[in-house]
Amino acid sequence: MKKYVVGAFLLAAVLAACGQRGAGVPQVPSFAQSVTHQSVNRTVPPNTIGFELPGEGVGTVTDKKYGLLGGYTQTTRAQVIAFKPGVTITLLNLSTSIPHTLNVLSLTNFPKNPVLKLTASGGPMKKGFSSGIINPGKSVTVKLTVPGIYFIGCGFHYHDSPSMRDVVKVEANATPGPQGTP
Repeated sequence: MKKYVVGAFLLAAVLAACGQRGAGVPQVPSFAQSVTHQSVNRTVPPNTIGFELPGEGVGTVTDKKYGLLGGYTQTTRAQVIAFKPGVTITLLNLSTSIPHTLNVLSLTNFPKNPVLKLTASGGPMKKGFSSGIINPGKSVTVKLTVPGIYFIGCGFHYHDSPSMRDVVKVEANATPGPQGTP
């Protein structure tokens, strides 16, 4: 009987501790929990960056120059993203139940501990730009005015594994990068 009382007490303590995790912080599913979700729309229109967790469908790609990328796409699979300057693009959340963001974190590399904003910065895409929270199936627009290479990530999922991060190239002869999966 004593074993059952001790076991029940331990189980109650573990469950109580789990209930306190992240109090006051928005709960966003992790990659492992996301594999059962379906995307809203796997076809991404022209001049659009679609995004969802890599496990939801766009997958990942290992780029020779930038490393493991995933969660953002111009087509139907993860890739390096590229547009010509002066284009206004749409940032479209393909997830059916998970909010995401697009933050420009750096112009040179993927930082280890970037500032991950959840509020919109407004204005054109530049270092420090944040789309703010884009709920499932929703979108925002942004103008690409300055040529360059932008290292981007999701404010909720940048530190997950695999990370939700990518590279956006804004250059005159821009073409999408390699396909992440067949």
